[in-house]
Amino acid sequence: MPAVIFFHILKHPIMFSFSKKGWAVLAALALFVSVFALQSFSAAPTAIAPDCSCGAPGSPSVTNQSLTSVSLAWSPASGALAYEVWYVRTNDGYTSPVSTVTSVNITYTGLSAGTYRFYLRSNCGEGKSEIIVLEDILIG
Repeated sequence: MPAVIFFHILKHPIMFSFSKKGWAVLAALALFVSVFALQSFSAAPTAIAPDCSCGAPGSPSVTNQSLTSVSLAWSPASGALAYEVWYVRTNDGYTSPVSTVTSVNITYTGLSAGTYRFYLRSNCGEGKSEIIVLEDILIG
């Protein structure tokens, strides 16, 4: 009578039937399953670093503000080819398109009254830096 082996891998049952001479296959399969299980489930999660070799823009600030506009400026980041800036109007959740600029400032005009959150990051060609946030900018 053949031996019946029942594996339960990743919540999917697999059943194998082996004769007395099939134990070598079983041993090889068990080794494969053991190695697979160790590689797949024993590693702890790791943090992923920003995918950019350049740093984030420095010291962002509001340099000018009116009832319908805001100007932002920041220090250049070493290695940055451009900067990406966008905002979220927190009153209604509207998110602007991303603006890409090569200068270290930007002005938004025609803004409606509300509270805004501006996001800024460096683009260094091969990747992007961490995101810097300017929160609770009140317009209007």
